[in-house]
Amino acid sequence: MQIILQGEPSDGAHDRKQSVEEFMGAVREALLGLPCQFECLVFMASLQNPDARRRFCHTLKFHCDSETVDLVLHKKHREIFEEWLSLPLEDKVADLQAYVPRSARMTSILSGWLIPERRDCLVPRDTVAPAKRLFDSDAEVLLIIFDSKGPR
Repeated sequence: MQIILQGEPSDGAHDRKQSVEEFMGAVREALLGLPCQFECLVFMASLQNPDARRRFCHTLKFHCDSETVDLVLHKKHREIFEEWLSLPLEDKVADLQAYVPRSARMTSILSGWLIPERRDCLVPRDTVAPAKRLFDSDAEVLLIIFDSKGPR
C-alpha cells in the first residue's frame, strides 16, 4: 500500500528557516525594548561573547544551531554598528544621554565603553579599517564632549 501526501515534501529546510526567522524576530523584539541606539550596540556586542549570550538566554529564544545564531547575531551587530556610525554627532550625544541613567556620572559610564581598551568589543569582527577609525574618532570626541560637561 502506498500513501500519497498532498503538498510538497518536507526536507526540513523550511523548519530550519522558520527557526531562523523566529530567532531573528526574538532579536528584533529584544532590541525594541531598549531606549537608545547605543544600548542596542552594547547589547549586540555583548551577545558576541558566548558567556554573555548564555546570561541573556531568557531574553532570546535559541531555536537554531550555534552557527546560525552566530551568523544572525553578527549580522544584526554589524547593522546596528553601521547605523550608529551614520548618526550625526549631535544625535550620538543625545543617544548617549538617553543611555546613561540620570543618577549616573556620564563620563564614568561612557569611559567604561568608549575608552580604547573597551570599545573594540563594540566593533563587529571583520569591520573595515576606515569604519573602525571613524568609530574610534567619534568615541574620542564623545569622551571629550562629556568630560567637558562635567558630572552628569
